Amino acid sequence: MNKLKLFTFFFASLLMLTLTGCDKDDDSDLSKTELLTGGEWTGDQFYVGGMNITKTLEEEFEYEIAKSRFNFGKDGSYTFKYDGSVVRSGKWEFGSGEQTIILDKGTDDENILKVKKLTSSELNLDGETSIDEEGFMSIEGEIRLKR
Repeated sequence: MNKLKLFTFFFASLLMLTLTGCDKDDDSDLSKTELLTGGEWTGDQFYVGGMNITKTLEEEFEYEIAKSRFNFGKDGSYTFKYDGSVVRSGKWEFGSGEQTIILDKGTDDENILKVKKLTSSELNLDGETSIDEEGFMSIEGEIRLKR
């Protein structure tokens, strides 16, 4: 009788272990291109030298990062909007084994952004970013975007 109880316990334990599992990470099945081009990205935070300067940009320069919108098209086009107005648009492509995004490759406006994080809901880019419509003020830092 003890063996029957032990077998039943073992079978129940095995059944619980095989039927219970972690949620599958949705990002694992998507390519980096699919993650990047899956919808509009909204500015969330800006870091320089590891310090969050999002509030400083708002207070000192009247630049609200949350009004920034980025779209990367599957056709290799991109658009950057601020407060509804198109600030910059052109062509994008991955570089360095999908570790960078190159904007307007081979032009005077070429800009290379390092991809620090890319998931279906977060995009962190490190590089030079213009914070005014005319492009006169640029800051080297990390912009964090979300969906």
